[in-house]
Order: sequence, then C-alpha cells, then structure tokens
Amino acid sequence: MDFFPQVEALGLAEYPKLKTEKEVRRAMKPSRGEDRTRLHCLSACALALIPNSPSTRGVLFELAEMADGRPLSRPVRLLLSQEDTDEPQAAAAAPATGRVPAVLSHAQQKVLESAFSVPLTLVVGPPGTGKSYTIAALALDHLSRGESVLIASRMNHAVDVIGRKIEEMIGSTQCVIRGGRKQYLRELKQSLRQILHGMRLATPVEKRDVKRLEGNLAGFDRTLEGLERTLQIQGEREKRWGLETEGPRPEGFLQRIFRPWKLRLLSGRIAASGSLWELTRQYQSALKERSRLVTELLQSVAAERVQWMLKNHRRELNKFSQAIRARTDFKQQRLFSEISRDVLFGTFPIWLVTMADVSEVLPLESELFDLAIIDEATQCDVASCLPVLQRARRAVVVGDPNQLRHVSFLSRQRQGAVAERNELDESQRDLFQYREKSILDLLGDTISTQEQVLFLDEHFRSMPQIIRFSNREFYSGALKLMTERPETAELKCVHLHHTADGKKVRGAHEREARSLVDEVVKRIADEESLPDDVCHSFGILSPFRDQVDYISS
Repeated sequence: MDFFPQVEALGLAEYPKLKTEKEVRRAMKPSRGEDRTRLHCLSACALALIPNSPSTRGVLFELAEMADGRPLSRPVRLLLSQEDTDEPQAAAAAPATGRVPAVLSHAQQKVLESAFSVPLTLVVGPPGTGKSYTIAALALDHLSRGESVLIASRMNHAVDVIGRKIEEMIGSTQCVIRGGRKQYLRELKQSLRQILHGMRLATPVEKRDVKRLEGNLAGFDRTLEGLERTLQIQGEREKRWGLETEGPRPEGFLQRIFRPWKLRLLSGRIAASGSLWELTRQYQSALKERSRLVTELLQSVAAERVQWMLKNHRRELNKFSQAIRARTDFKQQRLFSEISRDVLFGTFPIWLVTMADVSEVLPLESELFDLAIIDEATQCDVASCLPVLQRARRAVVVGDPNQLRHVSFLSRQRQGAVAERNELDESQRDLFQYREKSILDLLGDTISTQEQVLFLDEHFRSMPQIIRFSNREFYSGALKLMTERPETAELKCVHLHHTADGKKVRGAHEREARSLVDEVVKRIADEESLPDDVCHSFGILSPFRDQVDYISS
C-alpha cells in the first residue's frame, strides 16, 4: 500500500476466504461517486481455459507422444545424440535406378545419392542455387525407386514452390498430396473423393506398359552415353588440332615431316564425327528427349500405382478419406491405425505439408516415410521439426546458415529454467538452445562426417556483380556464377554508398535515411524531362520496420 497508493488492497485481508462470483461481479460495478480509475484487489480465484495456437497444438501433442516412450526414428535419435553417427549401416537392398526428368549438376547428383544412402544429409544452398529444384528432383528420384517422401517447411509458400516445381517436371499427377488446413485440406478431401469415385482416373496403365517404357529409356540412356563419349573424344581432337595449328613450329626434322600428316588425320577424324557445335546441339536435343521419356515413365508409374491400389485396397483408402474428415482426434487416430502404410504411401508417395499441419493429415508413426525433407531449415525451430523427422527413415535438411533465423519469444531465463528442470548438462544446454539454434544449426553440430554436408555451388538467378558481392562476403567465393556471360560480366549493378555514423532515433538511422532520400530525389530530378516509359522505378528495402517507416515519412 505504501508503494501503490492508487490500488485499494483492503479486500485481500479476507484471504483465505474467497469471494463468490456474484460478489466479484458486484465489486466490478463501482458505486456512485466512487473513483472509477482506482484499482481494487479482491480475495478471489478464477480459472481460464485458453487454447494453444493451432500452429503449435499439434506439435506440442506429438512431442508429448514422442517423449512418452515411443520408439524414435533414426534421424531423431541421431539429432538427440542417442546413437553414434559412425555406427555401420545395414546393407540396403539393391534399389531400382533413380529417374529424374532434369539435368542436374554434380552437387545435385551427390545430394540424390546421399539422401538414399545415409540417415542424415545437410544441404547448404545459397539463394538462386536451385534448392527447390533439387528438392523436387529428390522427390521424383524416390518416386521412381518406389519410395515415399514427406516434404515440410515452416511456411506454406515454401511448400507450394516445391509443389509447383514437381508439377513443372512431370505435370499434374495423383501421386502428390498437398496436405494442410483450410483450402489444402478441402482440396485433399475433394481429390480423394474424386479418386474413390473414379472421376480422376487417367487412361488405364498396365504393368507391361511401365516395363516397356523402362526398356525404351534404358536403350536411350545407352545412346546418350555413346553421344557423351563422342563429345568428349571430339573435344579432345579439336583441342589437339588447335594446339598443332596455333602452337609453336616443331623443331625436329621428323616432327616437321609428320606434322602435316598428323593434321590431315585429325581433320579427317573431326570431319567424320561432325563439328563440336553440331554434336552439342544433338546432345542438348537428346537430353530434352530423355526428360520427356522420364516424365512419361513417372506419370505411368504413378497412374499404375493408383489403379492397382484402388483395385485391391479401396477399403483402406476410403478409411483414410474418413480419417482426414474426422471431427475428433480419437476417431482420427483410430482410423489412422487401421490403414496400412504400404497402401497409403504406395498410392500417394509424395506429401507436402507445413510443420504445423502434419499432425492433421498423417499419423505419428516412427519411420512412416522413406525420406523426410525440411526446406528453409534456417527458419525452422528444432521442436517443430522433430515430429516430421520422427516419421522418416532418412532425412535431408535444406537451408542457408547466412539467412535469418526463426523468431523466438522464449526468454533466456525460461529456457534456462526448462534446462535445469530436465537436468541437462552444459553440453546439452549448448546443443539444444531453442532460441538461437535452428534445425539446420543443430544438424550442423550433429553430423560427424563432411560427406553428409553438400553445398549447392551453381548460382542461376542474379546478375554477376550482385551475387559476386554475396559470394565474396558470405560464401568464400565458392559459388560458380552461371549468369556470367560476355554481356553481363562487367555490367554495373551494385553501388555502395557509405554514410557517416550517427545515432538511431526511435529505432531508425536518420543519416542513412536522409542520404537515401536525397539520392532518390536527385535521380528523380535528373529524369524529370524524360518520358515516363524510360524513367527508372525505385524500390527501397530495409530489414527494419522502424527504418522503413522513417524513410516513408
């Protein structure tokens, strides 16, 4: 009362006797003439039932289930340091050859190999290096091998981008399921209903049709390998011819005699095989044709699977349709338990979903999928990823450590209290820092062999000078600039403008803002006499809202 004279605290003297609801309501209505701004303390008790956010409710429930003695998947055990990463792997059954309707870089091919052979793979992909393209290729590679894939990310946008990449590669197909709330769940329910009622079935595909396509593709691959060898040999011949023609004249007598003969022989062989440019055009055309054949094969594989499952396991697919329409978690879990995983993922082998929605459409079962892929991993907290990794035998985590981390509102004091209550030692506290570490950071700390860390090193998006800056400052020059051509190599795209240090005012850097506005005003004035269609447009970006608001003002 001495410190808060504006608070009426005499009502607390009645404790431990508690006021009834009626008395509390009466006290909340001030009498006439009473100061309505004064706070009153009452000896009362209240109970509030506040639901968890829909985005965290499923994650919290599944984490509790995992902590309650359930067998953990191998990726989760490795991440939680409950299994030695150097433990020998059991020999995998010889798989079918993976098929992808795309031309992949060496690094992307290594990603596909690692994803199929090791339990944890970390893929570091700077912006513009084809992360989404690589993930789509990974999914289709596993589809062609008869395996199932779960693709998850924190944001719907990231998952949708991958879905579009898959569709660009093989077209619309029934084997890809986009799970989630609202419109995604409605679309999934409608799609399943249409499949079960025969509305979305394509022209019937039989097993022998798939075998025929596989045979055609195998023969074409042999042709393509022959063309690659011819290209390599022809390239070496033209290189030798160029060195012989433009190089220094031979000094020895025999060398001078045999030189014209050698040149004629090389020229004849080059002419017989065709020019390098013509062979290159043939090779490019062959690559396009191979992509078309692979697309046709994958579409046939997907259609044949759906048709076979509907013919032999329609009852279980109907239960899955009922499960995702269930109004209670109990009914949903009961229906999920009655569905064979082989039927479900044999029919729909590729699933795309956000972390928050995975519990809505898929049962929590250890190693349900052959592969889980987490995209934009720098923005994904560890806790939300564990239920996704629990559902897979192998996992690939894709992201960029130079991008922004997830936003956490957990205080350091609260994090420390949780660690103390669970008796974590110092190394565990450092490893499982929820505030500071994303799933990409944790995987980077967990993986013991560098072979499991793969860097996508080809950049396809920005003008050379723009990406050169990032390449130099953040990626140690490891990126290969695939946009660098004679007409773009020296194009001036980046101008650094330094301003003097200054104080921030209400979160905004005043000097930087004024310098930027002065520059924009000057450029507008310089172009004032020009027609509108040739004037520049301006976009102003800042990572800080206070700075944006100040510039805008």
